[in-house]
Amino acid sequence: MAGIGNFGKKVVTGVRDKVSDNVYGPNAQRLEKKLEGRLAKKIAKDEKLESKREEEERLQQEKLQKKDLKYEQKQAAKKDKKDKKEAKLEKKLVKKDKKNKKDDTDDDSDDRPLAADRSAGSATDEAAAAAAAAAEDESLLSTLVESDYQLEASIKAVFEAGKEQAVLGQLDNFIGRREKDIEEICSSHYQEFIASVDGLLQVRAETTALREAIGDINADLQDAAASALGTYQQLYHHRRMRLNMARAVELINDCQYILGLLSQMNEFVASGEYYMALKIVDQLERVHLPPLADYSFVQYLVSTMPQIKDKIVRTATNEFNGWFYKMREQSGDVGSFAIDQTSVQLRLDEQLQNANKAATLALQEPAAAVAAVAVPDAKAPTAAATPSRTGVSAYRRRGAADKAAAAPVTPLEAAGAAVAYTVASIGTPIRDKTTPSEYAILQENLFANRRYTLDFLPLYRCLHVYKTLARYDQFQTYYRDNRRLQANIVLRPSDGMSLSDELDYQAYLHKVAGFFIVEDRIAKTADELMHKPEVAKMWTKAVVNIKAWIQEQLTYGIAPAKLIVAKDFLYAFSKTLQAFGFEVDFQESFELMREKFSDGQVSDASAKFEKALEPEQFENMVVSDGSKLEALVFANQLNPSDSRSVPQTLPFSRQVPYYCSLVKECIGEFHRFAKNVLDVAEFVRKMTERTLHTLNQLLVTAIDKCTAFRSLSVGWLDLHWLEHAAVHDWQPLIGRVSYSRKVRLVMSFDKHRRYLEAAMADMVRKRIAAAFLAADATIAWTSSSARTEPRQALKELKSYLDETFAAIYTLPAQVIEDMLRETFKTLSTAFVSCLLVPSMARFNSNAVRGLDADLRLFESLAAACKLSSAPYLLLEPRQVFDLMLADNPEDYADASIRKQRYSSLNDTGKLLRIVEQFKEDSKWTLRKRTPTDKHVEALVTTLRSWHASQAQMPKIDE
Repeated sequence: MAGIGNFGKKVVTGVRDKVSDNVYGPNAQRLEKKLEGRLAKKIAKDEKLESKREEEERLQQEKLQKKDLKYEQKQAAKKDKKDKKEAKLEKKLVKKDKKNKKDDTDDDSDDRPLAADRSAGSATDEAAAAAAAAAEDESLLSTLVESDYQLEASIKAVFEAGKEQAVLGQLDNFIGRREKDIEEICSSHYQEFIASVDGLLQVRAETTALREAIGDINADLQDAAASALGTYQQLYHHRRMRLNMARAVELINDCQYILGLLSQMNEFVASGEYYMALKIVDQLERVHLPPLADYSFVQYLVSTMPQIKDKIVRTATNEFNGWFYKMREQSGDVGSFAIDQTSVQLRLDEQLQNANKAATLALQEPAAAVAAVAVPDAKAPTAAATPSRTGVSAYRRRGAADKAAAAPVTPLEAAGAAVAYTVASIGTPIRDKTTPSEYAILQENLFANRRYTLDFLPLYRCLHVYKTLARYDQFQTYYRDNRRLQANIVLRPSDGMSLSDELDYQAYLHKVAGFFIVEDRIAKTADELMHKPEVAKMWTKAVVNIKAWIQEQLTYGIAPAKLIVAKDFLYAFSKTLQAFGFEVDFQESFELMREKFSDGQVSDASAKFEKALEPEQFENMVVSDGSKLEALVFANQLNPSDSRSVPQTLPFSRQVPYYCSLVKECIGEFHRFAKNVLDVAEFVRKMTERTLHTLNQLLVTAIDKCTAFRSLSVGWLDLHWLEHAAVHDWQPLIGRVSYSRKVRLVMSFDKHRRYLEAAMADMVRKRIAAAFLAADATIAWTSSSARTEPRQALKELKSYLDETFAAIYTLPAQVIEDMLRETFKTLSTAFVSCLLVPSMARFNSNAVRGLDADLRLFESLAAACKLSSAPYLLLEPRQVFDLMLADNPEDYADASIRKQRYSSLNDTGKLLRIVEQFKEDSKWTLRKRTPTDKHVEALVTTLRSWHASQAQMPKIDE
């Protein structure tokens, strides 16, 4: 035992250093002493157990020996019983032989005389009956003897027959007979018995000798066994010592293994491998510590297990807290990347849809589609080369598509490719075109890409730790509380955030999107740490906050370009969140933005155009550069001819190309705003009409401010060519961007042209009126000599009309005709009105001859103009002057002459007023009355009678 104790001390000393390196090092000495005492107790206990086991083995051996002896005795009893049964059988056979002999004797007695038989008949019968009864009892007794193990049934049969007394008596007789038989047999076998006794005596002598020999052998055996027993005891002692040492070594090894597991556990905790650390803790608690629970060292370890678990929980929680903070910081990056992916995919989907629409339109009207658009360059990305949402790898086949695009194409193929590419040519900024480098973003992982990496491993580790330690509810509560705090910070719009600052609100929406995307990922991969109703409630709150913020921002002034960016971003934001199961409807917000955008875009276009109109005098545009001719004229469908020679004077002003560019830019902006959220064709059409109406108002207002007739005519031509551009350029452009074949603009160009026509006519009328007013101030109504030259004011008027007609001749034929007709009508009225001036009391023929000279000046102008009916428009003043200078003015009364010479003089009242003032009386002229005066008086009389009769005629209501 002392050797075992020393060995245990050595073992404990050997592991002392290792124990001291562990977290339990300060308790090493105490553990060593306890371990030594425990080992001594264990050895003593093992010895007691060994003694008890040996005693049990001895008792078991004795029990087996007794059992074997009992078995041998049972076998001997069975043999004796068998021998007795054979002896009984032998006795029965002997009895049967005797009976047979008796029967033979009875047969001999049958020869006796019959008389004796008769005399003894009755006695014989009685004896026979008694013998039969005795035989029956004998048979019953034989049955009892032979029944062996069925005595119960035989005895029961005796008692049921009521012959128990007879059987008892017969049994006594049977016993007596058997005793006599034994005596006879003994007498007959006496010699054999003597021989047997002799043999038995001899056996007894041999047995005595054998017993003595056995005693001698036993003495020798005891001497030899004493020496062997001493050796056995020594061997047993050493064997026990060896077993105790092996047990001690085994215990020490177990302790060393436990300490090694603890060391590994500390390493796993330090490296964040909580799964392995918890697995070691579980193995210690379930496998390694329970068998050693009696040792104080192990008991101490068991008592420290909760501390170890708490340490693991704290370490995992600290790592989770760091990840939680990092996740909050990177949520914006996650949302930004997800929205960027959605934006690229939306552009690819739009290109694919546009290609399909263009192909459909080309199939319906291939020639119109080819004529309406230009085939793009073969190297430009087309819808056929763009990947779909489910097949980004289609972009890899772009090289083959480029080769196919470079080959000759049919008109139908050209139409499909061209219409799909048209969107890029309507003023859309380059940043909106999808470049090949953007395709790669669709192939990157949302949580691990070139921008950032968000690893959810700390969350999974911490969740595993809490689940393994049955603390899941605690972790879930902790996670929810912190997540709610994050939501209160992230989901609330910051103060001062404006739609005008896209970086500001996009950063906010990036964080919102990232918050819910990360939450969706956690819900799908780490159980529902937050219940779906609670997440849905947070999402509803976020949407309400966003909509309220948008509504508030739209009350301020926001640039249309900023609204387009905001609309596109909100649409991409909604589609991104819908992909993760968060439904959102910004249609109401889009409607508010549409109203704000419409007003702002039209207002901006008006401001730009109004600023461009400030120095404008509306002169014909002169282009001296071929590139400008292509960009400004042919690109806007404004070319009067196919000539591309420069310099070239155009019929419109420089405002027309700018107007066209401005309208096309607006169409592009309208299309950008309407796509994905509104009816593109309808919205673009209505907004274009509104823009045209506003710009036309500004244009006409600017034209109306001009004082030169040529400016008005150029302005009229501007409206004409703008309408031409609207029909041949803007309407097809709207149809291309909206993929609609039936787009008709309701325009106000015709109304504004009519307004300008009226303005031009009014300008001419005013100039004619001013000229005649100035001329009438210099006229001598009762001159004694006739003037043969036109008045200077009318000469200047004729020069003005020459310039005006030159400007009018640039207008369409119908407008020319209308303007010339109106001009000569005004001249005609002006000449006739000269003779109806209220301040004029009388005029003579010399004054009429002066007016006639003035009229001939304008008759020459009418003859030279492009209106064939112009001379007839001056027919009324000509016929008035001819009538005043005629030799017989009273011929006017003749209907045939009046119809032939004075067909335009139908107003008798006006003619009467003129003729009444035409007199050359001597009272005024200091000469005698001429015959002409008499003819005029006759004409006056006739006209008065006609006028009086016409006045008396009843008027007919129209």
